[in-house]
Amino acid sequence: MNTKWRTILVIALFGAFGSSAGCGDDDTSAGPDAGDTEQEDLENPLVSMDNVVAYQGVFGAFGVEVTATDDVGIERVDLLVDGEVAATSNADPFTISWDTTALADGTIAAIAARAVDLSGKIAETEPVTVVVVNNGYAIEFTDGFSGEVAIPEDYTGTTEVDKKHHWIAEASGASRILSIVLFTVPEGQPDWEFALEVGTGYCPDSGETLDAVAVDPVTTGPFVFDSQPTGGFPGGGQKFYHLRPGTPLEHLGHSIGYEIHAYSFN
Repeated sequence: MNTKWRTILVIALFGAFGSSAGCGDDDTSAGPDAGDTEQEDLENPLVSMDNVVAYQGVFGAFGVEVTATDDVGIERVDLLVDGEVAATSNADPFTISWDTTALADGTIAAIAARAVDLSGKIAETEPVTVVVVNNGYAIEFTDGFSGEVAIPEDYTGTTEVDKKHHWIAEASGASRILSIVLFTVPEGQPDWEFALEVGTGYCPDSGETLDAVAVDPVTTGPFVFDSQPTGGFPGGGQKFYHLRPGTPLEHLGHSIGYEIHAYSFN
């Protein structure tokens, strides 16, 4: 009888210990956080504006195309105009419609996109400057919109160093030409001075200057030349934009780059 009792006791003890070990393993694998599926937000969102370039003309309901990504998700994308929220999108693709008609023609505004992720983290693009053009058009120069004024080392003042850009007016009776000029100012040179002129005809022989302004000294800009002569601009025909260096003899062997972004308003 003793032998039989001991055998049953060993089997019972082995079963108890084996069951206990199995329960312990199951508890460890489950753990207190096994049901927690929330993703930790480790990254700031990424955001870019895909169809906006500096000094472009915008009009009507302008759709700003924005790409925004994040490791946990995007809550919204705001369009900022001069630092203030002008419109918002909550759905990808983030194309934000901006009503530019709320601003006056010729308004120069800085726009940016701001993305906010599901955790409240924020990212913004660098501001891009645009021009509101609802009743006008961007001027397309036949000579391009950029160039360089170069003064030869042997310059004596008898040869021409001016730069001219021409266009054919698309609309008659324009009352305003808005020009935005950016200069690439070299280091270590004396200050550059320029006379900027807008006119009609073929300068300088048969051209007529309608408006002019002096830039002294030139900076990196942008320099805004807002031409609104009393008599207005004559409709149709050839027009010109003229950059005339004011002190070329002080810049022998020097050069300066520039860009012109111009708009005509009726």
